[in-house]
Parts: sequence; C-alpha cells; structure tokens
Amino acid sequence: MKYKYEKVFPEGGAVRVAGSAGFCFGVRRATERVEAAVRAEGPGDRLLTLGKLIHNDSYISRLSDAGVGVISESDIPRVAAESETGSGDTYVFIRAHGVTRETEAALADAAKKYPHFHYIDCTCPYVKKIHRIAEENSGGGNSFILIGSADHPEVRGIMSYFNGRKNAYATSDELLTALENEKMDKSVKCAQIVVAQTTQNTAEWKKSLKIIERLCTNAIIFDTICNVTEVRQLEAEKLGRMCDLMIVIGGQDSSNTSKLAAVSRSVCKDTVRIANAEELDGIIPNAHLKVGIVAGASTPDDIIEEVFKTMSETKIDKVEIEGENFDEMLNSAFKTLNTGDTVTGTVIAISDQEMKLDLGAKVTGILTADQT
Repeated sequence: MKYKYEKVFPEGGAVRVAGSAGFCFGVRRATERVEAAVRAEGPGDRLLTLGKLIHNDSYISRLSDAGVGVISESDIPRVAAESETGSGDTYVFIRAHGVTRETEAALADAAKKYPHFHYIDCTCPYVKKIHRIAEENSGGGNSFILIGSADHPEVRGIMSYFNGRKNAYATSDELLTALENEKMDKSVKCAQIVVAQTTQNTAEWKKSLKIIERLCTNAIIFDTICNVTEVRQLEAEKLGRMCDLMIVIGGQDSSNTSKLAAVSRSVCKDTVRIANAEELDGIIPNAHLKVGIVAGASTPDDIIEEVFKTMSETKIDKVEIEGENFDEMLNSAFKTLNTGDTVTGTVIAISDQEMKLDLGAKVTGILTADQT
C-alpha cells in the first residue's frame, strides 16, 4: 500500500496518510478552473459559484477572500440582469456535483439573453456520464433506481434527467423494503435502469445489486461509482485494520467523507472525524501508536499536511517494547559519562591514527594511537 505521507517512530509507532487522500479528479478540475479565473480576473469582473464549489468550509473561505461569491439557483435571473450594469463580465461556475437539467437550461437562457453573463460547467465527467444514462433511458415505461442519498445535490441533478418512475434509496435496506412492498407485474417488459451515486459505499452497492437481481424482472445495471471512491474506501479499510486510531478529514456535509468514516469505523473502533487540524485538540490520546489518516475528495492538500504534521509531533509516553519501558530505554541510550568511569565499549572503526568505540552514550569514544 502506497502512502501520501508516512512517519515511523523508533518505538514502533507510525503515522500514515492514505495515498489517495485529498482532491479527486472532478474536484481538482473544478478548483483549478476557478483558481485560474481568479488569476485572470479583469477589472469589474464578477466570479460566482452556484452553491459551494466543494464541501470544505476552509477552502470556501479562501475563495471568498479572493472575491469569489456563492449564489443559489433562485439568484440566476437577478445576477444575469446585473451583469449588464457593471463594467466587467459575470462568470458563474457549476460545481463538480452538477445541477438539475432545469437549472442548466436557466443558465443557458440567461447567457443568450445577457452578453456579459457566462457560465462554466465544472460538473465531474463521471456525474455527466450518469446524466446521459438517465436521459438516454427515459421513457418507454422504464423505471429508474438510484442507490444514493436523495437529498444530495448530485442525486437531485441526476434524477432530473430521467422522465418516468424514479426513486433513490440511501441504503440496501431501504431498497429491499421498497421492492418487497411493491407489487411488480412480472409480465411487464420495461427495464429497471439501475445506477449509483458516484460516492456510494461499495459494500452497500454490492448488497443492493443482489437484491435487484433477485427482485427485479428486467434490470439494466450501470456501475457508476467513481473508481477513485472505491480505491479510497479500500484504503480506509486496509489502513484501519492496521491502526489503533483512524482520523478521517473532511467537511461535515461531505457525502464521500461520511462513507469513508463509516468504512473506517467498521474496522477501527477509534475513528475520529475532523474538518482540520484545529479539531485534534483534546481528542488525541498519546497512547495510540499507529495512526492512519484518510481524507475526503474535497479536502485540500495543505489541511492534510497540517493534520499529518500535528500527529507526527504528538508525544507518545511510556511505550512498552518487548517487555522494556521505552522511557528507561531512552534514558539508557542517552546516559552520561564522568571522568574516571570504567566503561565497556564496542570497536566500530580502526585507523592508523585512532580507534573509535561505541560506549552506549551521547558521544563516541576515541583512543589515539599513543593511548593503545
């Protein structure tokens, strides 16, 4: 397993950060576009995001400090009209989660009507793919099943692209209850189109598929979980099994971070979820030797680095190694010598002029040729 950062202590402890921790492709793509626009911003220009660009309040604060505002769907008509009254242009960025079909249509209409109003679509390509699946399979009596959180922005956007009977289920248990209560006509040949939220827990997805295969008559399944999501969850599980303490970094409203935390807790009971290093105060006991760190797709690298640094500098007291107290070992390793002491040393180097000895102290003993 590759690590993003790693520090191993002499006493056997370690702090390790999962290799895939931090921005995923879709989030990084969106943030880079907005940051590039900030650098290229002209006089009078206005930069806005439709909803929070990512689920990380620290990063959103940085964008705010750089002059990037946040608007909602209901603000689009007003903002578009205002674009014609200023000295520059207005740019609205769609976040990686995407938007509903109706919202994108409203943006397109506003851009046609107002020459100084522009929108930049930063929807993750993985999410766009599910939009196409939903749209292309609409109609014909088909139904749509999505395994994911119904109130999540990504899911709301996806569902808007399907015309027909559609439902989202957060868990396999919800799905099972719904399908068992539904009287399905076995003679109906329409298809059940099945997709997953890109950040869905892979274990829940697999359980859902078994239920669908058993209860649905004509399911067409699209595995739409982002491969990076699956890698992160596998890393969280593997790292959690190795560690005494797991730290999950991410915003409280981040879906993929919530699922990482759930995976981590399933294998490591001491799992702590935080947004940044400041939240480590008072909750990190020194007794933990092996610490694993994972982070959601919206967690900036500098926050991960700060948490890693904080944990790497945490003092570990009274570690027992092979029956010996580490404090005693440490004191022994750094013992002092006084003039006249008789000591035993190990020869570590010999030359024509001198002999060097390891005395088990803070200094190396040296015997010159005329002393031997």
